[in-house]
Amino acid sequence: MSTYSIDCKIVKDFNNLMANTFEVPINTITPNAKIATLGADEYNTFLLMEALEQKYGISFEEKELAQVNDLLSDYYDRTVQEFHGVLVPILCMSKFQNVKKA
Repeated sequence: MSTYSIDCKIVKDFNNLMANTFEVPINTITPNAKIATLGADEYNTFLLMEALEQKYGISFEEKELAQVNDLLSDYYDRTVQEFHGVLVPILCMSKFQNVKKA
């Protein structure tokens, strides 16, 4: 499986988790959608991070959580694509680390 297909799967999974956590239709999770219009707040963002940890069997480090918090500190102006830009690389690294351990 190529890195690109892993990235696409992670983005698809992430978007599904985001839709479920924020309780919005999946078709509203587009690259240019503003996080605020999806109903994101600190609580459901925490729930999203928790869902990601459970789905991928990972634990976010403090610096990774800080990156997400920094991104969301001004979340009204942030897009789903910017959110992906922070989280997908972290998830990819975690997936590759899990593969190497297996």
